[in-house]
Amino acid sequence: MKKVREGYKMTDLGEIPESWNLRMIREVVNINPESLGNKTNKDFILNYIDIESVSTGVINNTKVYSFDEAPSRARRKVRKNDVIISTVRPYLKAFAIVKDDLENLVCSTGFAVLRAKENIEFQYIYQCTLSDGFLNQLSNKMVGSNYPAVNSTDIQETLIPVPPLNEQQKIASMLSSVDQQIEITDNLIEKTKELKKGLMQKLLTKGIGHTKFKDTEIGRIPEEWEVKDLGEVFKLSSGNFLSQKNIVLGEYPVYGGNGITGYHNQYLIEESKIVIGRVGAKCGCVCISEPKSWITDNALFISDEITKFEITFMFYLLGYLNLNQFANQNAQPVISGQKIYQLKVPLPDYIEQQKISAILLSVDNQIEKYESKRESLQTLKKGLMQKLLTGKIRVKV
Repeated sequence: MKKVREGYKMTDLGEIPESWNLRMIREVVNINPESLGNKTNKDFILNYIDIESVSTGVINNTKVYSFDEAPSRARRKVRKNDVIISTVRPYLKAFAIVKDDLENLVCSTGFAVLRAKENIEFQYIYQCTLSDGFLNQLSNKMVGSNYPAVNSTDIQETLIPVPPLNEQQKIASMLSSVDQQIEITDNLIEKTKELKKGLMQKLLTKGIGHTKFKDTEIGRIPEEWEVKDLGEVFKLSSGNFLSQKNIVLGEYPVYGGNGITGYHNQYLIEESKIVIGRVGAKCGCVCISEPKSWITDNALFISDEITKFEITFMFYLLGYLNLNQFANQNAQPVISGQKIYQLKVPLPDYIEQQKISAILLSVDNQIEKYESKRESLQTLKKGLMQKLLTGKIRVKV
């Protein structure tokens, strides 16, 4: 038997400090404390939170309905500082704290509403719901295949470690500060993506520093630019068949209808190529393959250059075209080379292509830096949760 450290005790969730208690969550929160009745006035206006509008820690929007028009699930009343957790597919972590004090705020019955009792910090409860210990307990109680879910009893009987209030507050404050940094980084990523979207629209249609423009069949473009069918610019080829069961784990990336699908011990193509997904819901997606890769027959790639172009510029141009919209909408969507060849595009000279791709690449590099920072913060948060919510590391209060 594992020896318990001095100052700690063994519980069903492992070691916790002696001054902490292990509690069923119903002992520290009121679950689903308020609901709208079926006899509510049909003209009663409510602000509704549904499952789709919630991601980890964030309520993206609320929808306004009269009671008569609202979904039948719009029943659970919530207020500021309530914690809401999805009972349908809880592993997706559609969990959040209600931060707005909106009048007549309700959420879907697909959530459980947790309202902290006296001497319990609501932020601490929220952080506990995101912990592996809490989620593992729910996972073990889920039933259903298409929409695995838990019920209110499952929630009520879930165990959490409960330190004294001052420790709860300190732990919640530390974890929430990391959450705030993650949220700031997420906002920077979204804003930079919006910047990129605007830059692409401007650079790929208006170019850099042009003052004279001409009208063409695809709109106004700089006077020096050409309009070409993509079939005049490059030739496409299909990759070679390679089933998932025939992939032998190796170092060479395998590209299919939606980017990299695995790694093989052989490569088909020596140099980098522009790859276009040919089959599947995301056909038309564009990427640049790594040198020494395998491209399957679920993808097309630019095999020959008819008109000289800069590869990164062409990658951005094809992405901007949103090729998926030109796919045949069958049970299995497919985009053909012939369909792509017919598309007309504005084409600047090679030097300007290089300048445009350099600008867009610098924005992509900034997005990657933010995404790397977010990943580091998420790793930090996970490590802190494992230590702070179990008392392995004690906070000073």
